Amino acid sequence: MDPDALARELIASPTRERDARLAGIACAAAARRLGWALHAVCAAGWRQDPARVQDAVDCIALLALLHHDTELAAVRDWLDGIAALGQGETARACRLLKRSAATFMLLDGHADAARAMSHLADCVALRHARMRQAAPAR
Repeated sequence: MDPDALARELIASPTRERDARLAGIACAAAARRLGWALHAVCAAGWRQDPARVQDAVDCIALLALLHHDTELAAVRDWLDGIAALGQGETARACRLLKRSAATFMLLDGHADAARAMSHLADCVALRHARMRQAAPAR
């Protein structure tokens, strides 16, 4: 099955069924393709549907665990950081995005690291806006 179609199907599946299907993926390369597909399917809509992003994070986390895969762990942290942004958890988002970028750098994934780091600007902007809102009026 096409990784993008499988990603959309898994996100819409009940957790038990989804986890069983993920456990059946025996090839690490197939798991990586699916992890990136999950990221692609959900990253663009992180503001509109944070619950869907969290489902994708859960899928990628299980794949990373089952395959002991560092690249999948970096993809998980990246998407989890995006999910944290959507939930307004800027400190957690910054921590996850930095960890993802550092892992990609160790794996020589410079382009992926740069894209993960680009979300840090969102973190800073969100944090700054919240601080301004919380500041007492003078």
